[in-house]
Amino acid sequence: MLSQWNIDFAKKLFDVLNEELLMEKNPLDKLFSVLIQTPLESLSQIPNLKPIVIVIDALDECEQHNRRNDVLAILAEHFLKLPAFVKMIITSRPEDDIIKAFNEHTPTILKPSDEQNLEDLKIYSENFLRSHKSTTDCIEQGPEILVKKSEGLFVWLVLACTSLYEQLGSQITLQQVKDLPSGGVGGMDKIFETTFQRIFSNIIEVGILPIAIQVLEVIVISRQRLSSDTISNLLQLNTKHVNFSIRLMQSVLKVDMHDNCIQVFHKSVVDYITNPKRCEPNSAFFVNTTKSNLAIVTKCLECLNKELRFNICNLHPGILHKDIPDFDYCVSNIPEHLVYASKFWITHALQCHDKGDLPIIISIGEILDTFTTLHLLHWVELLSLCGNLSIIQVQLPQLISQISMQKEIPEQIPILMKKAINDFKQLFKKKVSKQTSATLLKDIKQLVGEFFKPISQLALHVYSSALVLCPEDTGLFKKYYYNFNSIKLPKVITGKDHDWSSCLATFEGHNNWVNGVAWWTSIDGEISLIASVSIDNSVRLWDAFTGIEICQFLGHSDSVNSIAFSKDGTKLVSGSTDKSIKIWDIET
Repeated sequence: MLSQWNIDFAKKLFDVLNEELLMEKNPLDKLFSVLIQTPLESLSQIPNLKPIVIVIDALDECEQHNRRNDVLAILAEHFLKLPAFVKMIITSRPEDDIIKAFNEHTPTILKPSDEQNLEDLKIYSENFLRSHKSTTDCIEQGPEILVKKSEGLFVWLVLACTSLYEQLGSQITLQQVKDLPSGGVGGMDKIFETTFQRIFSNIIEVGILPIAIQVLEVIVISRQRLSSDTISNLLQLNTKHVNFSIRLMQSVLKVDMHDNCIQVFHKSVVDYITNPKRCEPNSAFFVNTTKSNLAIVTKCLECLNKELRFNICNLHPGILHKDIPDFDYCVSNIPEHLVYASKFWITHALQCHDKGDLPIIISIGEILDTFTTLHLLHWVELLSLCGNLSIIQVQLPQLISQISMQKEIPEQIPILMKKAINDFKQLFKKKVSKQTSATLLKDIKQLVGEFFKPISQLALHVYSSALVLCPEDTGLFKKYYYNFNSIKLPKVITGKDHDWSSCLATFEGHNNWVNGVAWWTSIDGEISLIASVSIDNSVRLWDAFTGIEICQFLGHSDSVNSIAFSKDGTKLVSGSTDKSIKIWDIET
């Protein structure tokens, strides 16, 4: 938006992007500096420049705790570094960590009870009642009543007005406005309950309740916004039924008119339908996130098993991605539901392990077996094409650990005896190959780790190079090499290892002895960095997952002998034979 508003900002941003400074693993601090702070500072010399207002909406909906802390730190600490003509408006619920982050800057806070906010609510109420066949006394007195009942909450007002319109369908009277519950948490829950009861009464009437529930569940727990077509294909449902379900739930959902992606109207809706203390667990619209994630990971794996194939984009096997003129176009034609399934099936799997339910490996044993024995290499190919190969290094170890920790079937019997007989029978009907799945997943992680760079540059290398050079005694080689018939693979006659080396990765770049290394990993495990120092006078920073060199720090005039990370991973300290100690800012 800023680049569309100002050509000078756009030019500066283009220069930065053209220098390829933006890498996937760059810290948020650096991205903020490169994408926002530096381009904005370039505008300071422009005369008569009007103020720029940056709006950050729904900050409280940034749910990942560590990431949210990072965002808060950037906004609180770095906003003051922006030019004086830049102003910022943040909308959020008053959560403790957000309030604490900004308190020392004495921001101007607009509370729900603020007169300006109440005036805005009144204007909305007046416009709504005038445009929806309201009685004269309702138009005159209704806005004041609605504003008072809302207690300053716009989300309550919108749902209340929608309730009046959809529930009554005819002329809105003053008495009907007076009968609405007041705002606050209790009043919100009453509005939510009434709204969902009305929605599902309509859905039951047309006979698509199971479909509507599936649609609502995937919208609530999906890791990114999805279009109705993507939801239909992912859940393998009739598109017309999905669209009709979305239309019937439009009072709690919103559809982006640009890309047709659907999301929940407000996070408070999600908080309500996923909280058994607020929403009756036996009600049709309660979303059990554990079971819903299990349902979605099952659909993701079904989708991958059905649609993944060799050379999915029909690319020339010997040309690097960067040298293919229409590469981005080719990748954009991969179905969105297939891309979503490949990126997020592990994420959903990690969210559906619960003590009260069957372990994940038992619940999806057969379908996971099919995936690991037939489509692992296809999956790696797709992740490479989409630039998401690091998912294997970041998330897969967590899934492997979860599978490995789960007990064998006979040891589950005492637990299962407490469950329903149907669950007990279900356990023995499923063919669970824990060892097969876990072994193949470990092998594919090792394979991608050793061949990350070539596979990321050319996805088809996973077959023609990585698989061919895979150790012969591994489960992955035995399962895939001898059964691979998409292309004729070469055979290594001699010199190949029989099993994986104990060396997990080799980082090369220094041109002399390496004197020391340090390793830092973020709390959530998503960022892992290695720093090294050498006689070549350099300090180098590496991505521990991929082995790619992120940057070099040059400044010492002699051999660098020691290195260490700061606790938060944003700085390095190095010691050298040149008698100096230097502190390096990783983020700049």
